[in-house]
Amino acid sequence: MYIQKLKITLNFNLFLTLLLIITSIKVIYEVNNIESKYDINTKKIIGIVTNIEKYDDLFILTIKSNENLLVYSYNKLDVDLGDTIEVCGSLKYLEVNTNFNLFNYRNYMLSKNIHYKMNAKTVNIIKKNTNILYKIKNYLIRIIDKKSGSEYLHTFILGNNKYLNSNIIKMYRENGISHLFSVSGMHIVLLSSVIYFVLNKITKANIKYVIVIIFLLFYMFLTSFTPSVIRSTLLYIFITISKKFNLKLSTSKILLLIMIIVLFINPYNIYNNGFILSYVISFYLINFNRIINNFNNYFVKILITSLIAFFASIPILINNYFSINLMTVFNNLIFVPFISMVIFPLSFFVLFIPKLDFIYNILLNLLENLSLFIFKFKIEIILCKMNLPAIVLYYLIITFVLFKLFKKKYQYLILIIILLFIHKNINYIKNNPYITFLDVGQGDCALIHLPYNKGDILIDTG
Repeated sequence: MYIQKLKITLNFNLFLTLLLIITSIKVIYEVNNIESKYDINTKKIIGIVTNIEKYDDLFILTIKSNENLLVYSYNKLDVDLGDTIEVCGSLKYLEVNTNFNLFNYRNYMLSKNIHYKMNAKTVNIIKKNTNILYKIKNYLIRIIDKKSGSEYLHTFILGNNKYLNSNIIKMYRENGISHLFSVSGMHIVLLSSVIYFVLNKITKANIKYVIVIIFLLFYMFLTSFTPSVIRSTLLYIFITISKKFNLKLSTSKILLLIMIIVLFINPYNIYNNGFILSYVISFYLINFNRIINNFNNYFVKILITSLIAFFASIPILINNYFSINLMTVFNNLIFVPFISMVIFPLSFFVLFIPKLDFIYNILLNLLENLSLFIFKFKIEIILCKMNLPAIVLYYLIITFVLFKLFKKKYQYLILIIILLFIHKNINYIKNNPYITFLDVGQGDCALIHLPYNKGDILIDTG
């Protein structure tokens, strides 16, 4: 029996290694050879509507044809998800950042397999939706749109936080709790546990696992296949298969397999910050789960979980937002129970029980006001972007510290504090001046940084 398990493990490790090598080659090739299935001169495209966004008079549709395409239209449209439409207009390249280190919209859209946008002159419906899945999603959207707390229902049920006010989203992000407003592993675990609990009362047969998996696959469709939902759903499926067939596969290897599969299907996912954060944080939580299990108190577990997730996300947050909030860990101690145990479950009940709307709106106001209050006490550190060696150094130290935490050697936390201190003050030891030219639309804007952090000179603001 031991030899058989060893053979399964070795074969799986070999398979995983080969698949990782093949996927890495595919990712490197495709990222450096970006090609679209459309020609830039294409004037007419027929596709199925997979997403609809409305901003005042502007409709932004995502349609699926040869590949996904963004459609911008100022015409009043009466379209539903699943409708087949004909769009006439001109294809345009997606915008890129003209100043380095800023958000690259084009790369982000590539992660959604979108290469172009089309400014539509006409949009004609060729065929109304007949797909039962889209019918259900359209029905849910119509119910949600009628609710007073619809922006949060879209967020918690359909995984679409674009309805939230941008200032509110920024506040949540700077408080370090924005992960709670995207459907993730926490939500999937809660949903699957509730369904499994109910089914287990009805039947002891393995059919309950099949039903849970079917529901999660359907929910993955409802949430438009966001990276965190794909990861959580596939993780549940593979772990269930491993347990049922006694494969003895470790959770971290299953996570790696899922990441490889997702990247193989769409290599441009490496441009998606949500994808990167989802897998990096999950990897650390899985591998250092023993630290969490050292404690029995629920709130202490949340605190340790938040600490591990915060450490794992530091390099990614710095390189994308150039700052971290040291209060993040403690903020999660307040908001994780409130959102996961109250707001998220109540969102589903509110859909079909109108009398709960009043209570739901009170809780949402409490959520926003509490976040606004805590926002005043944030301890934010502004940090410069890191190169690859610095990122590697960060993760080596973070991993080392977490290993020491497992042995209850908490004094090693000082290493991360020292690392952040050096990073914060790195400019004081740089003895060379440097000049940065900025794109300000017109004119030549130059930022001169003096040695040893003695000051900056900005020439022409445009």
